[in-house]
Amino acid sequence: MGIKLSLFDVQCGARILYYAQACETFAEYEMDYIIFAKKEVGQFQINPDEVDSYDFIKLRDLDDFILDKKSKGELITPWFDLIHNTKLKPWWEDLISLGRFPDEA
Repeated sequence: MGIKLSLFDVQCGARILYYAQACETFAEYEMDYIIFAKKEVGQFQINPDEVDSYDFIKLRDLDDFILDKKSKGELITPWFDLIHNTKLKPWWEDLISLGRFPDEA
């Protein structure tokens, strides 16, 4: 996304190992690290080779956003669907209420 972050700005919230069948030919079987950063970023430059589009979504709007995308036939990546349905909201709520990352002591 072209956002300048230092190592001190990010926290690994979790890692997930998952398998998802994409179609009859392809599947994903990978370890993904869920990285959190909470920082005022101002302007940033997107690399079009890496990012097709993006949205900034408020927590209260996330479920409706995903339902809207799915109702239009747009795909949600399997790993995002997995964390959305399990852990994303508690992590996000921790960031808001505690002002720190989910697994910080």
